[in-house]
Amino acid sequence: MKVKNVMTRGVMTCTATNTLSQVAALMAELEGVVTDRDIPLTAYREDQPLSAISAKAAMSSEVIVCYVDDPISLAEKTDVRGAGSPPARA
Repeated sequence: MKVKNVMTRGVMTCTATNTLSQVAALMAELEGVVTDRDIPLTAYREDQPLSAISAKAAMSSEVIVCYVDDPISLAEKTDVRGAGSPPARA
């Protein structure tokens, strides 16, 4: 089985200038590279309300991806940080 058989399509993205409150609103419907864990940890670290913190403050700078035609077993191996499924590229 390949990644394209199990991946989520129609993923929404945000920019580094979005606030974390905007990202949290998107995540209420979707998952993203900024995880649900990143938001409260960044809010704690920055000691500011979510509406004052940019998404860039919470984003991972090194994103690991897999490709849609990769086998699932390879995608599982790329999950080096236990963050869940890596983003897939066409």
